[in-house]
Amino acid sequence: MSEEIKQILNTADKLIIELENLVKDRTRSELKINAKNKLLERLSQLSVSLLDLPDIPLHRTKVRKEDEAHLTKKISDNTLREIGKRIREKDVKKREKETIELRKPNSYTTASNLLFHNLAHKIAQNNKDISDNLKKANLAILADSFVSVTLMNTLLALIAGIIIAILFSFLSIKFVPYPIISFAPLNAVKLILNLLAWPLILAVSMFLVSFYYPKLEAMSRINKIDDEIPFATMHMSAIVGSGVQPTKVFYLISDTDEYKNFNVETKRIINKINFYGYDLLTALKETAKTTPSSKARDLFNGMASIIATGGDIRSYLEKKASGLMVDYKLKRKKFADAASVYADIYTGLLITAPIIFGVLLSMITPLGGNLLGFNPENIAIAGLVVIVMFNIGFIIFLNAIQPPE
Repeated sequence: MSEEIKQILNTADKLIIELENLVKDRTRSELKINAKNKLLERLSQLSVSLLDLPDIPLHRTKVRKEDEAHLTKKISDNTLREIGKRIREKDVKKREKETIELRKPNSYTTASNLLFHNLAHKIAQNNKDISDNLKKANLAILADSFVSVTLMNTLLALIAGIIIAILFSFLSIKFVPYPIISFAPLNAVKLILNLLAWPLILAVSMFLVSFYYPKLEAMSRINKIDDEIPFATMHMSAIVGSGVQPTKVFYLISDTDEYKNFNVETKRIINKINFYGYDLLTALKETAKTTPSSKARDLFNGMASIIATGGDIRSYLEKKASGLMVDYKLKRKKFADAASVYADIYTGLLITAPIIFGVLLSMITPLGGNLLGFNPENIAIAGLVVIVMFNIGFIIFLNAIQPPE
């Protein structure tokens, strides 16, 4: 037992020397900061190991005077301050994580529930996919409330469409020879067409955007999780290789800030174990059902099968990480090749086409006349709205598919 204590003290002595060298070096870099943090964590672990030694009362443990003097000499004031600062930061982070967050619905959601609660409840009950999509998108909202908000958005878009239709029916907007807005005589056909077109277009567009937003968010999360999962799997393999139990692996992964999207899934596993009383196998299988990423689903199901059959989970994670890293590199290469295609599509559809549309419209405007009850000014406004919406959609599409930096 004395040899073990001596080995721990010698290791601590080496760590303190390295830590002092880092503290004396005044240059700041991310690599040195990370190295210093790792040394402090290792020193803290050695302290815990020393305290956990069996059958050795702490007050009876004797250290040679020359060793004690040697250690005291090595530990400078700066090192002690660094250790104290590190411990305080850990305590603060621990208290922050233990804080329970209570969320209340905002006023908009509350008003939506008051107006559409009964209808929204029926729709949510008949469409179980809504709840699944919300879980995959990691949206903190109930299915009934989500449907209520969607219906409220549609109603407001319908009202906005009616207002816009009335304004365009009684106002005349001209851009030639210079922009001017004036009152126009009432045209029954124009009023009816505007009342049919604008409310319908805005209401349908808002409903589709609101209703399918969870699916779009889930698609975005798929890419983010798939980009993190190769590195998270490597991390899990290293942890398992050190002899840590599989359940503790998810606790350690969840405590890191490096895998923000993958940690959402690992925290679900932990919650199912702690709050629902599931065992690890059941928690893995249940989480695999709600994760949007097929790679995360295969990883969790594979881990459940390996644990159930008593296989080598470290070997499984190493092979899985190797395969996921190959897929990650191929995905980035494919995106680089597809970027040129997207650039050509954007140039042709959203740059060249609007220019041609503007030239044709400027040629038709002096001739006068209407097209389906719409004058050239209204067509120009509608075309401008369509161009803006296409640009916004293209930006959202690129943000959803592009890998992180």
